[in-house]
Amino acid sequence: MRVLVTGAAGYIGAAVVAALETEHWIRCVDVRPMPAPARGESLVADLVRYENAALACQEVDAVIHLAFVHPGSPVAYPSPDIPMSGTVTPTANLFEAAQQAGIKRFVLMSSGAVVTGYSRDTHIHVGLPHNFRGLYPLSKSLQERIAEQYASEYGMTVVALRPWSVVDGRLSQHKHGEALRRNDPSYFGFICRHDLAEACRLALSAPLTGFQPFHLMATAPGRQTFDVGRTEHLLGWVPKETFSDL
Repeated sequence: MRVLVTGAAGYIGAAVVAALETEHWIRCVDVRPMPAPARGESLVADLVRYENAALACQEVDAVIHLAFVHPGSPVAYPSPDIPMSGTVTPTANLFEAAQQAGIKRFVLMSSGAVVTGYSRDTHIHVGLPHNFRGLYPLSKSLQERIAEQYASEYGMTVVALRPWSVVDGRLSQHKHGEALRRNDPSYFGFICRHDLAEACRLALSAPLTGFQPFHLMATAPGRQTFDVGRTEHLLGWVPKETFSDL
């Protein structure tokens, strides 16, 4: 399969490329330069411009869309135009370019942030409506709404993955090198970036149709709260890193 991966130079993107490159030809796209994969090519492009999205979607069979504008720390954007122009517009461009190119399989990196408005004693499943506060969850929610529309209108299969706190379970480190600890406020949602990459790989060929969101949780408390049974059954995904030894 020929696969377009956006945000390929990023923290998750690097893991996704590593997970795919033995099986697939990959076109890596990012606003930053990056080495070409063993089988494929790299393209420096800003997907805010529709013509770049159209170019990226030429002669590929599937899209894995990881690119977005991170709010940084604290998790807040200084103004709405940043996530709207940097996350939502590129997503709309990419979906339109994909359907124009006849691409039927699309993997969207969404976020568990779209349901952060529910209390921890709520059993979270994909039938619940989005519930959140803040610009970052809003931008992820809008990405999913775009995905739903294109799946419905054009018969695309769109897999929307909803992870929480992405870390490196193999190294027991956060993105910037801090050690993982069980008493970390984000422990509940820890998910290894390599397990997330495996979910992307599985999503390319899982027997699915239409818009299909999936919650991905790895820790015991996270798995108790979220309906990961559906993810395991339909996507075939089970995390290797559960962080039980922290």
